[in-house]
Formats: sequence, C-alpha cells, structure tokens
Amino acid sequence: MPKATQAPRSQKIKRASKTRARKNSESATALKLLQQARDAAWNGKHARALELCTQLLAQSNLDIPAQLDALDVRVESYIAQGQLDLAAQDAKRMVKLAKTNSPISNLQSQALNRLALVQMRTGELQAAVKTATRA
Repeated sequence: MPKATQAPRSQKIKRASKTRARKNSESATALKLLQQARDAAWNGKHARALELCTQLLAQSNLDIPAQLDALDVRVESYIAQGQLDLAAQDAKRMVKLAKTNSPISNLQSQALNRLALVQMRTGELQAAVKTATRA
C-alpha cells in the first residue's frame, strides 16, 4: 500500500479512537450523574435529584435509555415534592421519547408505568388503568 493512503487512514483511525474515547468518557459521566440522582432521590434529597437530572438531560449526546432513566428519576422527585404538573409533563415526554425513538418495548413500558403513576396521583384513575394496561 502506498504511503500516501496510509497517512489518511491512520489519521482516520486516530480520530475514530478519540471519538470513541470521548463518548465512553461522556457515557461514564452520564452514568455517574444518573446514579447520584437516584441516590439523592432515594435519600429524600429531591431538589438535588432534580438538579442532577436536569443537568443530565441538558447533554445533547444522551442516548434514549439514559434520557428515560433521568426523566424517570425526575418524575419521581417531582411527585415527592408535590409538583404533579411537572411530573405529568416529564412522564408524557417519556412516553413520546419511548414511542417515537425506540421500538424496544421495555422502554415503552417504563414510560407508560411512570405516566400511570402520575395519573393515579392526580386522581385520573380511569386513565391510569388504561395506561397501565397498555404498559
């Protein structure tokens, strides 16, 4: 193989390696933030959990399962703080994300289950039963 074609190929490989390393680092950071948010919510520190989830959701490169997990924790914390309108908005966002961007049924189930919980808390019991049945 001529040297002229080797240099561009090696540069492509280096760029690809750097891109993979950056994505792995970003994924690790996202997972760490998500775990911190879960821990905060579990320990009753819902304001902190909301802050961490909002920070995580602001990342443009977050994959759909991670977005759903962050929204899930945020909905849980909104419910705990009595902010049911915000919980409902995020639960509906979860359903939309799971439906339009992922054919994986467990993600749709996660989103529908969280929406059903919000519907129960807001007194929409018939809607909650229908949503839970869809899940």
